[in-house]
Amino acid sequence: MSLNQSNTEQPNRLMRLKEVMHISGLSRASIYSFMEEGTFPQSVSLGVRAIGWRYQDVQNWIEEKIKARDEKLAKQAELKAKQEKRYGR
Repeated sequence: MSLNQSNTEQPNRLMRLKEVMHISGLSRASIYSFMEEGTFPQSVSLGVRAIGWRYQDVQNWIEEKIKARDEKLAKQAELKAKQEKRYGR
């Protein structure tokens, strides 16, 4: 496997905590809190004192957050357009 392969070609690649924090923008505490709530991908045990996260799981989580944001913005724009139409602005 080439070192130049993109991460999308390695969806099962496991990332350690520092990389997950960097990619997600979350702190260590937030990652573990969200995992406990069931709103962040669960880690994979790599050994007695090592865990990792599957790259594709973290990417899917990020994509879901972006999709939720976009849907919220679309609903807000739709509501604003209805209000402007209603009040003739």
